[in-house]
This record gives sequence, C-alpha cells and structure tokens, in this order.
Amino acid sequence: MPIPTPRYAALLSLMLLSGCATKAISPEAASVQVHQQVSTLLNDCKKLGPVSGYGTKPLGNALPPTGAINEAIGELREATAARSGDSVAIVNTEMALTGVRVLGIAYQCFR
Repeated sequence: MPIPTPRYAALLSLMLLSGCATKAISPEAASVQVHQQVSTLLNDCKKLGPVSGYGTKPLGNALPPTGAINEAIGELREATAARSGDSVAIVNTEMALTGVRVLGIAYQCFR
C-alpha cells in the first residue's frame, strides 16, 4: 500500500474535521437558555410543548459524540425559538451509531 502524500493527508484531515463542525445557529436560538433537566426554575414559565434536535456522527462511534451533541442542542434551541420560546429543558438524550437525538420541552419564561 502506498504511503499517502502530505497533501493527501492534509485533505483527509480537513474532511474528518469538517464532519465534526457544529452548525451555526440563529441569533434567536443563541439566546435560548438550555436547562439540563426540568427544574423549579421553570415553574412560572409557560410550557410550549415538546421539541427535539438531531446531530450526526459521521464516523459512528470512532470519535466521541461531542460534536453531534452540540449539533443536536443547536437544533433543539432552533426548535424552541421557532415556537417563540426562550428556554428549553432537556428530558432525554438518545445515542445511536449514526447520531444523537436530544428531546426537550420548550418554555416561554421572559417574554
């Protein structure tokens, strides 16, 4: 098997790293507060309903799912903002070989 050239190795590294990049989120979604669980801090908030987000794991379980989790939380924040919410509580995280799904409940607390 031939040894890869430095140029080929650099291209392969960039491809692998680009698969781990987190998608940018909107300014509205960036202002959504994320709670790791439903807590008493949300008692006075209006419950808007369930939301979810999905993040892909391009290399399966070969790498830690950190990028996929961040991508899923970004989608969760986008879904909350789309419902005019400003807070979201994570209620479950589902790991699979190809991705991560984060389930939550959207709330409106400050508007």
